[in-house]
Amino acid sequence: ADEFRKILTQIRSSHGTLINTLASQKEEYYEREIELPESTYEELCESLKQAENLFKKRLEKGKRLLRIRENFENIKLKMDEKSFVPVITAFSNYLTSLTDGSYKATDIDDDFNLKLKNENEIDMPLSLLSSGTYDCVALALRLAIAEYILGDNKGFLILDDCLVDLDPNRKATAVKLINRFAGKHQVIFTTCSPDTAALLSGYLIEI
Repeated sequence: ADEFRKILTQIRSSHGTLINTLASQKEEYYEREIELPESTYEELCESLKQAENLFKKRLEKGKRLLRIRENFENIKLKMDEKSFVPVITAFSNYLTSLTDGSYKATDIDDDFNLKLKNENEIDMPLSLLSSGTYDCVALALRLAIAEYILGDNKGFLILDDCLVDLDPNRKATAVKLINRFAGKHQVIFTTCSPDTAALLSGYLIEI
């Protein structure tokens, strides 16, 4: 009888320990479950992919803007303040056309800060522009600088898929401006969009 009671006591003790362990593990499980993101693994992977694509697009935009800035600084070295006015004027005209009058350029200072105003004459920093409007600014500036550099001389301009984030109306306007520029100079346009290539027409090279 003593041996039985001893075994029964051990079983009850083990059972109590297991119950406590189970309760602790349940509590830990619920804590971990709360910490889990609401999105599924597949959704998180898709979000990561979208973030990486957005980063790549912004990186390419930054590289394009740096190239534009380099050209701008080279021009500024050869020009006085008054002779640079035509570039700013052309830049503003291109930007106004591309944005259907929503934005215009007023100045470009020595540190390459672009001064813009919206249709209500309010100063608009680049950081507040949408991705599409930012691309309009970059394209307008490139066309204006290329127009000044080339003048009446035959030359070429390389554009790298700069119409991706433009809405249909702005894209149509951009295509008209690019084709008009291509009437005087050669334009090499790289794109991964068959629709964009069709809009631009011209001689197509598939890679």
